[in-house]
Amino acid sequence: MKSISGISSSLLPDFAILYTASNCALDNVPNLEYSTIDELIQKTKKIQADIVLTCDKELIRNGIADEFKKNRLNIICVNKKWSNIEKSKLIAKQLLSHYSINCPQTLLCPTAFPVVLKLDDSDNTQKFFANSMHELIDKRLEWENIFQNKKMFIEEYLKGDEYSLLILWDMKNALSFPVDNDEHNINLTEVQIDRLELLKTKLNFMLSDEQADFTGFLVLKLLWAKTFCIKTFVRKNNHS
Repeated sequence: MKSISGISSSLLPDFAILYTASNCALDNVPNLEYSTIDELIQKTKKIQADIVLTCDKELIRNGIADEFKKNRLNIICVNKKWSNIEKSKLIAKQLLSHYSINCPQTLLCPTAFPVVLKLDDSDNTQKFFANSMHELIDKRLEWENIFQNKKMFIEEYLKGDEYSLLILWDMKNALSFPVDNDEHNINLTEVQIDRLELLKTKLNFMLSDEQADFTGFLVLKLLWAKTFCIKTFVRKNNHS
């Protein structure tokens, strides 16, 4: 059995009670157990929950946001369509590039090294730093045998300070917060603050222009390399 937990919400003052679902459950609060999405929906209706928050990969990829919307229930998480940018690094890169948002370039045939070999799968964070074409070919052949039917790609190598950013999209505006518990976060300079504000503006425009029809969190892993670029979208287990 999975569980959702009732907690008071200060983040969203329009809602009196916020419930968390699955692995977002909090300790020392009442739990509402459920086994299926349908049971979760029915119990959410029964207790008249104002809103549910989940960051469970399986729930999100199975379209929990879409099911809640069909039942006129409120939930904080990306919908099934937008979960693809967290699931696929290549889809995320294509979308970001379309809106001139910096991200490490994908390479077809690298002429300079090192480069990074990655799997197009957010559940597998393995990466290999190749210092030569020989190393790259050998590792690619090895991965093709290990990770059959998995897409992989070559990415330019960028070195710099990292910064994590939490975005809350409410179908109108993108509110941003630093991820305070990320040990890699740096103290930003004035120039970096300026570039970060520009990045936030571009993200807000992207979500608006794409008519992103969900209320939910996106966690971005950024890299400072003369300007901020987005390394990847990350699915956190908890946004507290």
